[in-house]
Amino acid sequence: MSQRHSHARLFLTCMAFFGMLMAFPVNGSAQRNKKADPNVPKVTPQELMAQYRFQEARTLLEQEKVSLKRTKKSTLQVEADLRWVSRAEEMLLGTERVNFVDSLVVSRDSLFQAFSLSTDCGSLGPLSTLMPRVSPDNPLRSVAAYKNELADCIYYACPDSSGDFKICSSELILQKWSEPAPLPGLAEIEGDQRYPFVMQDGVTLYFASQNTEGLGGYDLYVTRYNADSKAYVQPENLGMPFNSAANDYMLVIDEVRNIGWFVTDRRQPADKVCIYFFLPSESREVFAIEDETDETQMNKLRRAAMIASIGELQEDTEQVAAAYQRLHSPQTTDHRTDQALPSRFVITDDLIYTDLSQFKSAAARRIAEQWAQETAQLNRLEDLLDKQRRAFGKQVSTERPDRAALAQLESDCAELRKSVQILAKNMRRAELGQ
Repeated sequence: MSQRHSHARLFLTCMAFFGMLMAFPVNGSAQRNKKADPNVPKVTPQELMAQYRFQEARTLLEQEKVSLKRTKKSTLQVEADLRWVSRAEEMLLGTERVNFVDSLVVSRDSLFQAFSLSTDCGSLGPLSTLMPRVSPDNPLRSVAAYKNELADCIYYACPDSSGDFKICSSELILQKWSEPAPLPGLAEIEGDQRYPFVMQDGVTLYFASQNTEGLGGYDLYVTRYNADSKAYVQPENLGMPFNSAANDYMLVIDEVRNIGWFVTDRRQPADKVCIYFFLPSESREVFAIEDETDETQMNKLRRAAMIASIGELQEDTEQVAAAYQRLHSPQTTDHRTDQALPSRFVITDDLIYTDLSQFKSAAARRIAEQWAQETAQLNRLEDLLDKQRRAFGKQVSTERPDRAALAQLESDCAELRKSVQILAKNMRRAELGQ
C-alpha cells in the first residue's frame, strides 16, 4: 500500500472517531446543552429552597456566585442566600421527631379565642386583659402577654431605646404593677423578641424572635433562667419542624393536659394562621438519616420538617388519640377564666351581633374582641370586689381584706369599666363607619 493511501486511511479513521465524539458529548457538554434547551424548565434556587432541597439549592447558588463574579456584579444577595441555605440545611438534618395531634386554621385577629390554657399553667392574652390598669391609649395594650399561675408576674414585649422589642416582666407589688424590666441575659441579644410563655417551673421560657440567625420571620426559641448568674442562658433555636421561613411563634405547653401548640402563618393567607397541636416530649429525638443520598429517606425528612402531613407524623397513634380526646373534650379541658367572653355585641338598638364573624369592618372586629375580653375581665373583678366587700363587712374574718387592697380593687374596676365603655363606643363607630 502506498504511503499516500496509508495517510488517507488514517485521516478518514480520525475523522470517523471525531464524529463519534461529537455525537456523544461528555457529561459537562451534555449538561450545558440540556440547560440551554428552552424546552427544559429551569429550576431556580428559590424553588429548591421552598422544597427544602437545600443541597441542590446551594449548588446552583455557588454557580450563580461564580457567574456574577465573572461579570463583576454584586454577589451580596447570593452570599446571603448561601448563609441561609447553610443554616436551613443544618436544621433539616436535626429535624425533631414530633407527634402532632391536630391543627386548626383561625383568623389572625381571633387567635387567643382559638385555644385554652389550664389555669394551673397561667394565662395568655393581650396585655390589656391581663393587666386591667393599662391605659386605653397605651400602644402595648394589644401585645401578647403571659401571666404566671400566681398572677403576680406578667411577661410581655416592650420596645428598647433602639426600637427593638425585648421580653420584659412586671411584678405585682402592693397591688400595683411595677414598670417593665428587661429580662437579664436577653436584652443584649439582637432582634425583636415577642410572644413569651413560661413553664410551670418558672425557669423555662419560650419566645419568638426575628433576627439574622433565624430562618426568616419569627423563629421559636427556648431559654432557661440560671439562678447562679441571675440571668437567662443563651437562647436555643428550636429548629425544624417548629421553625420555617415563615413566621412561627407563641409556643405553649399545657403541662396539666400534656399538650403543646404553636402558631405559624406558613402556607396561610395574610389574615389566617395555623395552630399546630403536638405531644410534648421530655427528650429531643431527631430523625436518623443513614444515607443523605437516599432520596426516599431525604423526602421523608423534608416532609416532616415542613409538616407536609400531620398523619405521617403520628407515630404513637394511641397517645395521639388520647391527646386528641383531651384537647377536644369539655370534661377534661380546663378553660382559662378569660374564655367566658360575652356573646352579644350591641351595635344599635336594632342591630345585635352574636359572633365576631358578623362584623363587616375588620377594625370593628378587633375592637369588639378586645371589648369582649375586657368585659369578661371586668365581670371577674367585680365579682371579686363584691366578695371582698362582704368579707370586709364582717366583724371577724380570717379572709377579711385590708382597706388599702379593697380601695385598689375598686380603683381597678373603675378604670377597667371606663375602658370598656370607650371600646364599646369605638366598636359601634367603626362598624357603622362613623
